[in-house]
Formats: sequence, C-alpha cells, structure tokens
Amino acid sequence: MGRSRGGLATKIHAICDALGNPAEIDIIPRQDTDITQAEQLLEKIDPDAFLADRAYDADRLIDRLTERGITPVIPSTSNRTTQRETDFVLYR
Repeated sequence: MGRSRGGLATKIHAICDALGNPAEIDIIPRQDTDITQAEQLLEKIDPDAFLADRAYDADRLIDRLTERGITPVIPSTSNRTTQRETDFVLYR
C-alpha cells in the first residue's frame, strides 16, 4: 500500500475459503491493527481452520477459535514464551 497524501488510507480484510474465494470482506482505516477485524469477520462463518500470519498470534483470538472448535493455524511470534505447534504444511 502506498503512502497517502492527505487522503484517507484503508485496508481491505478478507476471509477466504480453501480455494481462495472471499467468504467475508471488510474495509477499515489504515491505522487500525489487522487483528481487530478477525473476530468480527469470523463470527459470520464457521470454518474448520483459521490460517493467518503472525500478526494474528494473540491469546484472545486463539482462545476464541479453540472455544468454537476452529483449528488455529497461526505461527507463534518470536517473543511468545511458549511456542505453539503449527501445521506448516497446511499453513503453506
């Protein structure tokens, strides 16, 4: 995403199915963190697994996914005290 020159900058968030087809889409202000949209978008669907990058490695999200029976496939951040196991074959 390029720099904004006085205009509004946004991020597009999409949750996609296994084939890459968008299941849910949302647009947020650029300054908002990515993880703020994950729970809201996930409430609208019922996936078996949630694949995301390290930006989504947060206990609150991981706990919510587990409560709903959704397998979190999210690599642990390097500063996490206890690294979680991640199915990197599925992740890729």
